[in-house]
Amino acid sequence: MLRLSLVLVLFVCAFHLHAKSLEESIKDVELNTYLRYRYESNYKTGDLTKLDSLSINPFPAGKRTPSNSQRHRYLAYFNLGFKLDEYIKLGSQLSYKAGRNVSEQSYGPNASVNTTESFSLRQAYMLIQPNEYTHLSLGRQVVGNFWTNSAQHDGLVGMGAKFSFDFEGVNLNAFAWDSLDINDGDTILDRYDFDEARVENFFAKNWYGASMQADFLNFKSLLNFSFLQDRALLYALDLKYKFNFDNDLTYTIHGQFAGNNIQDYLERRAFNNARFFALQGVLKLQNFDFRFGGLMYGDKEKRSFHSIEDGGKFIFAGEEALSSIGSSNYSAHVGRNLYGFAVLGYTLDKMRFGFDFVHGGTQTSSKLLGEIARLGGGKKTEYVARFGYKLSKKFDFLTYYSLVQVRDISIENQAKSSYDNKKIRLQLLYRF
Repeated sequence: MLRLSLVLVLFVCAFHLHAKSLEESIKDVELNTYLRYRYESNYKTGDLTKLDSLSINPFPAGKRTPSNSQRHRYLAYFNLGFKLDEYIKLGSQLSYKAGRNVSEQSYGPNASVNTTESFSLRQAYMLIQPNEYTHLSLGRQVVGNFWTNSAQHDGLVGMGAKFSFDFEGVNLNAFAWDSLDINDGDTILDRYDFDEARVENFFAKNWYGASMQADFLNFKSLLNFSFLQDRALLYALDLKYKFNFDNDLTYTIHGQFAGNNIQDYLERRAFNNARFFALQGVLKLQNFDFRFGGLMYGDKEKRSFHSIEDGGKFIFAGEEALSSIGSSNYSAHVGRNLYGFAVLGYTLDKMRFGFDFVHGGTQTSSKLLGEIARLGGGKKTEYVARFGYKLSKKFDFLTYYSLVQVRDISIENQAKSSYDNKKIRLQLLYRF
């Protein structure tokens, strides 16, 4: 498929070069690159004996004891845009590796170096822009809606169409997808087992949706609706209001409400309707920024989801407590989740310092005790220390240390178990 796609791209480029001079054609080509390297160390400690006795454990299958994992992660994307005429542009993205990061284990029995992965064609689409207000893109591209990650390098990819219209502070969007990347690695498919070995996976049917965003003076609103055929009806409302006291002091209040209506396919798999509420305040004073708020989602006796991939555009804090550690994940949560958070940041020239604090937990009924233990529920407190340094306009260094304390995981006969999760990440990012 990659070879055929490259042949088509070369054919179109050759045809276009024949019609225009070389100098004119070069001006119409857009090339940018995203290169990222991550080193991650993850260490878990705690009392796991009670969970082991029930054959349930918050760690991956086959790892029933605390373990230290270290790995290298590589990600490389090359984006190529080619303007066919005044209104039409072709876009493509080569990736290593398409949809997921290539990783190499650097510690323990699974230590290895990966030399077998190759580049693949991650995106290939046509962008039509008849005027400055209207955009239509067709083909394989990043989905980029409220329920997914919109980043070009990390976002969920689908085959379909996106339409947008902007006019005087109002933006209207619509989309239709008939297939999505089931190997993305951060979707609901990776959180739950749907029992059919993905023969009829969560993304087997079409996904339609629309949104409206309004931006007037200091007020911003975003209303979203979408429908996953035979899966769920999704909706979300995002509101922001900004107070400008002077050039050095601003305060923004930001609220979100979201929910879903589950269809028969998911009801048969013990999913239920759920609601999401979040409120945060964002204070900026000169080089300081402070963000604080609270989250509530889910039901004590149910399991459900809100995002389709990663954290979507939902209000988020910390690194691990609300994402990688089980029951509170936005794309796979169990019980009622209640969290408060505070995030402090300071920017000094090319450096940025940050600290996150997240505290809360998962409340469940007795019939979900086994599942909440397996997914890693209970009370959670996370501390995150961050540092970033901008080496140049194109080169960034980022690092963080995260400590998540998980306490009082309820299991059979009201027994309790606890553990800690420690993670370090070092990241180098280059863009040009």
